[in-house]
Amino acid sequence: MLGKGKVLSELLLHFAIPFAAFSYFRRPRKAFVASFIALLPDADALLVGVHRSASHSFVVVLALCGITLLLIRVVRPRLLGLGLLATLGLSSHLLLDLFTTYTPTFWPLVSWSLFISLDGGVYVSESVNLKVSLSVSTMTTAFTPFTVLDAPVFTSEGFAVSLILIGSVFANMYSDELRGLFGRVVRRATSVSQGSK
Repeated sequence: MLGKGKVLSELLLHFAIPFAAFSYFRRPRKAFVASFIALLPDADALLVGVHRSASHSFVVVLALCGITLLLIRVVRPRLLGLGLLATLGLSSHLLLDLFTTYTPTFWPLVSWSLFISLDGGVYVSESVNLKVSLSVSTMTTAFTPFTVLDAPVFTSEGFAVSLILIGSVFANMYSDELRGLFGRVVRRATSVSQGSK
């Protein structure tokens, strides 16, 4: 159920954004798992042939996460932190989708889907102008099966943003090794240039 002229949030961004955010306060391995789980709401397209179904409702997702967290607390309490992180990842997915098209955010409590449009920018001409436009729209929720899901896994812009986000995590993880490598390259280049004089 896509709004006219709107596109799906890119699958790669649904992974990269929580991965980069979570990696700064959790081990990247745990951030990876939680960010991979953040992709689950889009499984509705494959499983039931409807994108933005109940799997995109905060009510449904948080209810299922609450039950799962209670089970984790009883069965494997040491995984509770990862469960909470996964819940944040799933929530980030739903939040991102709110800004791309109508999403059944509070279904089944309400029968409408929500779309937040935020447009704007800084424009420079004779003066600097900040223009911001925010609108919130609703439409009746309709879980309509699609015949073809014509949606990007990533676009060139989304790929660039994801590469920067994921790359920054790995650069941070391997910063000592990268500094050492960079130092060796500079020393080697310096010694080669001095040897040629």
